[in-house]
Order: sequence, then C-alpha cells, then structure tokens
Amino acid sequence: KANHERVDALVDAARADLPDLEIIDSSACHRPLSADDRALIGPTKSYPTLFLCTGFGSRGWSIGLGGGKLLAIELLDLKHDIDPSPYLPTRFN
Repeated sequence: KANHERVDALVDAARADLPDLEIIDSSACHRPLSADDRALIGPTKSYPTLFLCTGFGSRGWSIGLGGGKLLAIELLDLKHDIDPSPYLPTRFN
C-alpha cells in the first residue's frame, strides 16, 4: 500500500519546479532485501548455473550498476576488482 503522506510530500517538493504537476496515480512495491541487508550477486548453491543479482532494496538505482558489473565478472569468470564473497548467495545455508 502506498504511503500517500510521503507521496504528497514528494509532490509538494516537486511543485516548486513543476507548478503544473498532476499525479494521476501512485502505488507501492516490494523491494527485495536479503537477511543481512547485502545484495545477492552470483551463483546459487543448489543450482550453480542460476545466477542472482537482487536484494538491493531501496538502493537499487544507486548501486545496481556495480551489482551488474560484479555479476558480469562472475558470469564471465574474470578477475575481480573487489572481493565478491560478501555478496555471494552461497553465504547462506
């Protein structure tokens, strides 16, 4: 369910630059998070050819590009710029 008070506050702030702004509809969605609040990037334990790149929560737009890069490095079996172990889905049993 959308938090309409939050939507109204965002619309009011946007109207400073967009005075004719009209909201037709608003909605809310689930944002996937892992149990330890770190993204899941890499192969799964039970299905090693199934790779995940999820769990960014509200940070998806800001760190999704880095997650995509890490996923591509995993898929192509390239040398990592950073240690991928904190993000591997296999960290969970």
